Amino acid sequence: MMRRIRKILRYSLILFLFMIISALAVFAISTAPKWGDALLKVEVRSHNGDEVYVSVPLSLLKTSFSVMPKEIRRLCRELELTPDMITDELKTMAGEDLVRITGGDDVRVYIEGVSKDSLASQGFLKVSVREHGRGGHHIHVWIPRGLITFAGMVVRVSGVVDHYVELPPEIAHLKVFHKIEM
Repeated sequence: MMRRIRKILRYSLILFLFMIISALAVFAISTAPKWGDALLKVEVRSHNGDEVYVSVPLSLLKTSFSVMPKEIRRLCRELELTPDMITDELKTMAGEDLVRITGGDDVRVYIEGVSKDSLASQGFLKVSVREHGRGGHHIHVWIPRGLITFAGMVVRVSGVVDHYVELPPEIAHLKVFHKIEM
């Protein structure tokens, strides 16, 4: 009798592990990079030689929408504003500067379309920091998009943002009175 119970438990454990591995494989495939995704790029060069480069796939916009406070999500629903609409609009601006500041510190924010050089970084949020110009330390961080998407799902399910984040009073009670057609 005990032998039969052990055998059933062993097969149940194997089946359970197989289901977990299958679920992880499906999740990894579903969060695989979309070839054709554009990148939001930010470049900052300070007057003392420090440089920061950030590259973010636009597909991560859906994840950021899912973890925003509920008041902002409500406003977006009232305005009928979706992540896909924003992503599509940003893709049309490929090659154009969204923000450019020159002076003591230079800042540039722009959308880069897909190129052969950017294909390798499509599935990653990339951060590159160089201290004190060419002679300083150089740090590269690549975070897989799937990991960020997974973290966003955990944050959304846990309700941490809605529970602990308070919006400033200036925007906490915004309402949409009427839509403007564009």
